[in-house]
Amino acid sequence: MLVLVETSMPDIPETVSLLLTIFTGIGLASAAGLRAFVPLLVLGVAARLERVTVLESFAVLGSTPVLVVLGLLTLAELVGRHRTLPLPGRGAQSVLAALAGGAVAIAMLVDLSLGVALLVGGSGGAAVALAVQRPLSGLRCEAASFGAYGKADGCTVTPAGEAASSLLVSLLALCVPIAAPMLVGAVIAGSIHMRRQHGRRRAAV
Repeated sequence: MLVLVETSMPDIPETVSLLLTIFTGIGLASAAGLRAFVPLLVLGVAARLERVTVLESFAVLGSTPVLVVLGLLTLAELVGRHRTLPLPGRGAQSVLAALAGGAVAIAMLVDLSLGVALLVGGSGGAAVALAVQRPLSGLRCEAASFGAYGKADGCTVTPAGEAASSLLVSLLALCVPIAAPMLVGAVIAGSIHMRRQHGRRRAAV
């Protein structure tokens, strides 16, 4: 007697859509490890222009007041690295990076329920952001690192370069999500390499 077992196969288009949103979230989370507010700003602008769909709970990212606040925070963080503005310490920066990474990852998981998105996106996004942020934490040029002529001493990662990298990674994550895993790997590998190079230079002095 032949017994036919009915199997449930996932819908291919839905699976691809879910994978692309996950990849995009991962890419944006890695950008948050470089600059916490840049990927939030980019995602908010994209949502405002209806270039990307975010979870309904995060639709506020595209509102004018939130975009203005994110823009000011991004500018303050960038300018503050060159000037003696009060900025969070390394511990607080790690918390900001983790929160921002989790937020952008959650916002992209539109194909999942809110509870699952919070759990998966929050933990995964925070982990990716910290994986990028931690190796760079000791290489960042703070205001005290800049001499009288604006030259950074004893540091490797400049504020403008980090912000530009975060912007580029955010845009690539939105435009080419399938490349996000490789992009994240390259960012993390680059961060670790820079950390090691910095350590060798310090040891040689």
